[in-house]
Amino acid sequence: MPFALRRRFRTTADGADTEKPGNAPVLTLSDIADFAEKGGGIALLFRDNKVVFEVNLESIRNAGLRLPGQLLNIATHVYGR
Repeated sequence: MPFALRRRFRTTADGADTEKPGNAPVLTLSDIADFAEKGGGIALLFRDNKVVFEVNLESIRNAGLRLPGQLLNIATHVYGR
């Protein structure tokens, strides 16, 4: 499994899920301050007019996901390495 995103979930017009995640791995992604540091998967941040990201590797692994090394190499910070 080379990437964290393996499956897409869709919602119908009335808001019902067409496929529920069940036990499928879920990647959490947010722009909340300190998101990755506090246990979220990937935090998107705006620094010096650039969008950068931090990764919480422990959270990613606990979710049953793996991220490619190339992605970890360009993260501004990797927690739980």
